[in-house]
Amino acid sequence: VPASADKSLNSNFKRSLAESLPLGGALRETLESIVSIDFLYTYLTRLSSSFKVHSWLEGEIWQNFGDFISKYLIDKFSDIEMERISYSEVYFLIGSVISDYHIESVLPFYEEITFYSCGIRSFENIKQNDSGYSLSSKYLKHPKINILGVRGHISANITGAESIGDSGLLMPLIYNVPNSIENYKDKNVFIPHILDLRPESEMLLKSNCDIVLSPKIPNSVSEIEVFIDKLTSAKFVLTASLHGAVIAYAY
Repeated sequence: VPASADKSLNSNFKRSLAESLPLGGALRETLESIVSIDFLYTYLTRLSSSFKVHSWLEGEIWQNFGDFISKYLIDKFSDIEMERISYSEVYFLIGSVISDYHIESVLPFYEEITFYSCGIRSFENIKQNDSGYSLSSKYLKHPKINILGVRGHISANITGAESIGDSGLLMPLIYNVPNSIENYKDKNVFIPHILDLRPESEMLLKSNCDIVLSPKIPNSVSEIEVFIDKLTSAKFVLTASLHGAVIAYAY
């Protein structure tokens, strides 16, 4: 547990977590094994702080389902009025954003940058091209950068982070009774990558699925639940969207 945390409190938290997970048997045990209790404890307690949460397509009319989960989590876990705070630190809570590009886009504007539940974009620590999507070793020990937790073991091996778990795996703790959507019920569903511009007819032909569920959703947190309703109604999910897979697995 975090050094400042009381062990009995952590024990109670773990017990309440296990009781609240809407999963049974092996699925729940698997979920608990890949989302560390440290991760959940730190995640939930830190979301009561005042900070800016960064997300891709922020403020745009259309959002990417996976990236937009961070906004949903903030709305559900925190009573912060996000637009009214004078921020000194910025948090990245989801996505493949531990990279030079993302760090350098915010580094001049904040006193502190924190990554939690994110992943790297490259297997290399050393920047190898001009895109900046790999991670330079200088940022691993930078005084303004905290990597408190990461998405998975590959990112943990590179960054040295100890807490592991993707934000999407928390969703069943919050939205635990998805609605059944008739049009998606018992269907084979294909979720394309948000940048996949092929016509739906081609996607269906090549995926051999019944229906396409686009990760491009309107800028409203309620649309996160609509997307989950559709996804969880499906019989089978084939996805090019990472968080399509994460959410399908979580539920």
